[in-house]
Amino acid sequence: MPLPFGPTTPEEQNQFVQTPVDDDFEFPDITGIMKAAAEAINKAKSTNYKIRHIENTIKSLNGIKSRGLDKLRKLEDAGLESADCNPVIDTIHDIDNAIHDLQTKRESLLLFEDEKRDFRPAPVLSEGTVRAMELAAKTFLNPDEVAEYTTLKIDYVYDLLARDEIPGSKIGSRWVIPRKELEDWVRAHAKP
Repeated sequence: MPLPFGPTTPEEQNQFVQTPVDDDFEFPDITGIMKAAAEAINKAKSTNYKIRHIENTIKSLNGIKSRGLDKLRKLEDAGLESADCNPVIDTIHDIDNAIHDLQTKRESLLLFEDEKRDFRPAPVLSEGTVRAMELAAKTFLNPDEVAEYTTLKIDYVYDLLARDEIPGSKIGSRWVIPRKELEDWVRAHAKP
């Protein structure tokens, strides 16, 4: 599995940085840490776990970087040439790149978490609910729609229209019933 950052060859991944200054600190296998972080991130199932793991890895890499910078200062104080310091400098740059990549991944996961938290799926509406909303949006209804809207039988709706009990007008051969007036009529005739 290629690493998303840091050294890419197996030799580079297993290399410890040796320095000629007497110091008990040697860089740990940075690529091993980065590889473990990448594998854990890929295996993790919850985003929160990934974020925590990334934060822990960043802290670990920052600690290694700090100790590496101390070692670099010791090398410079010992008067070693810059060629002797290059392996340490390269490792510190690799650590900086790894930290940057992990911080970018962490920020994108946090953004995803925020979006996921804010996301509210649209409620699934039944066909009847959608149809009721369509009828409620209309200004005028026909007798079939009045029957559907009020759940009255169509014959009873025509009977009420013929007796002028429901507000409506006949235009040509068709009935037109204002929905607002129909709702007022239903409220007036509803039993308490």
